[in-house]
Amino acid sequence: MPKLYLQKTSFTSYSLYRMFIQLYCVDPSLGKVDKASLPQQTLMELFIDGITNKEVICGLPPKDVAEWPGVAVNAMNDVTALKWAGRRLEGSLNLEWLPVTVSVVRVLFNKLSGSLNLSSLPTKVVMFCASANAFTGSVALYQLPSRMQDMLVNNNRLSGTLDLQNLPVSMKSLRLNRNNFHGTVNLMCLPDGLHTLFLDTTSLSGETDFSQLPQSLLDLNVSCTKLSGGISVSGRMQIKAHASNVNVLYL
Repeated sequence: MPKLYLQKTSFTSYSLYRMFIQLYCVDPSLGKVDKASLPQQTLMELFIDGITNKEVICGLPPKDVAEWPGVAVNAMNDVTALKWAGRRLEGSLNLEWLPVTVSVVRVLFNKLSGSLNLSSLPTKVVMFCASANAFTGSVALYQLPSRMQDMLVNNNRLSGTLDLQNLPVSMKSLRLNRNNFHGTVNLMCLPDGLHTLFLDTTSLSGETDFSQLPQSLLDLNVSCTKLSGGISVSGRMQIKAHASNVNVLYL
């Protein structure tokens, strides 16, 4: 089936783009929309289409994306970063339409909901901060972009089990705390450069082997869980394990 490439000059109205996209969703036989062929303006408007109060970001009618608050663009006018913390945004995000040029996404302290399809994040993303929202569903950490360094999704309503054995090797900070995750965790293959890991205030449980924690780890929080096991601590590492069955031995 041939791809259909939409030229940037085909339409000037986002509403027409959206109608065209919806037509493809109804009749896939028409072809496949090539994301790279869509203007960044269109991609960004599709990305925030699920936000019910999107006018806080884009205005009404939508302004040029370079004028949106919290949006950074490069010399080519490509979007590189979104910083929308604490803007009282409500609704959902369509991560599949995020421009491939984006490397930083910060949407913490809002009222956003829905699922997080992490496999849709652009390969250039190094920071994804969605803390303190109301996101639900599971998270496929093994599908994170290979360059990811900071992944913060704490204080949401996420659930399911956690696969910590296939994290990006570049990962520095991972905050999964204050969610509804359950089951056991394997901490034997954490990235060598990881310095922060928060798993506290979840329903994680079971005997856990802490013997292979990376030497780079400075801050580990397993408080208020049902995890068990023993940790021998030396150097600058800080361990928080109250209200758990984890025993900490300071050498």
